[in-house]
Amino acid sequence: MTKGLTVAKWGNGRGVRLPQAILNLLSIDIGDELLLEVEGDKIVLTPAKPKKIKTLKDLFAGYSGPSYQELFGDEMEAWEGMDYEGKESI
Repeated sequence: MTKGLTVAKWGNGRGVRLPQAILNLLSIDIGDELLLEVEGDKIVLTPAKPKKIKTLKDLFAGYSGPSYQELFGDEMEAWEGMDYEGKESI
């Protein structure tokens, strides 16, 4: 992904604003530390502490909607014994 940013005056220094969509994509929050590296003519920012990848259990911890059985009923039985075709078992 490439996005043009403008260097602006920020106090006595200079800075750029990172788009919220990029911060959300990388799970970067206010106060998170970033590492800055210069690689040739490029500036590379990397989160100092990579975020832990959430499990499906974590993602659905607060979910209170209908269960998958209620949504899919008998169709679930057909899915239960299927072989994996890609990385869906990871």
